[in-house]
Amino acid sequence: MYSPYLATFIQVADCGSFSKAAEKMFVTPASVMKQMNALENRVGVKLLERTNRGILLTKAGQSIYSDGKRIIAESEEAVRRARKAAGSRQYIIRSAPPF
Repeated sequence: MYSPYLATFIQVADCGSFSKAAEKMFVTPASVMKQMNALENRVGVKLLERTNRGILLTKAGQSIYSDGKRIIAESEEAVRRARKAAGSRQYIIRSAPPF
């Protein structure tokens, strides 16, 4: 219900780097960077300062980060309420990454 780029952005902010976020998300760092560039283009402002030591959030990035966490939580809650109202059960199947 929300842009998946938002979840990637939050992961990048929490990890402090594209490569660490990519590792946690099981994708390539290039994929994460492309998503962040697309998000910045969509929003129209710079959200991340790229440094040789990692990333830092701009003031706009800090705003999106705090609002994004709330948006994701509310979106997940809305889906839970809708499923409950429909009487459907949610089954989550998780698989471990290959070794």
